[in-house]
Amino acid sequence: ISTQPVRDALSELEAEGLVTSEPRRGAVVTQLNPAELQDIYDIRATLEKMATSFAVPHLTDETLDILEQLVEEIDQHMGEIIELVRLNFEFHTTIYQAANRTHLSELIATLRHRTEHYLHAYMIDMGAMPSAQEEHRAIVVACRQGDAALAADIMYDHVAKAGQGIIEYVERTKG
Repeated sequence: ISTQPVRDALSELEAEGLVTSEPRRGAVVTQLNPAELQDIYDIRATLEKMATSFAVPHLTDETLDILEQLVEEIDQHMGEIIELVRLNFEFHTTIYQAANRTHLSELIATLRHRTEHYLHAYMIDMGAMPSAQEEHRAIVVACRQGDAALAADIMYDHVAKAGQGIIEYVERTKG
């Protein structure tokens, strides 16, 4: 591969805030401080609550079955961080797509990408998946009952809790 496509890709990642160019070091993954993470997770929790609320009335039995299957797949892949992150992303995306709000989904995806590398460490270091799985199950139950407000509230707490765990992880590992 020539250097120009690599430069273009790095420029795009830098524009998205995912990498930072540093003199004599090159491009490195952008490190966020606890205040920046808090800001992102406050916004994410609010947007993901909104998307869940919009999505619930549109979730079909087929989509709900897919969500339940994703929860089961996550159970089967505990300890496989790359697969857990992928399945977790798919779980959340499946819900938000049902809202049929393109811009909302794009905003959520952008913010999720800004913090995805922290999620890996959070899942490994904090052992967060068992508790997240309880929350995933509760979200699916509320969705299946058609209770948009409850599903949205659980989603808000779920995202906010992950954010708080990641912030605590960053504070602990930076100090």
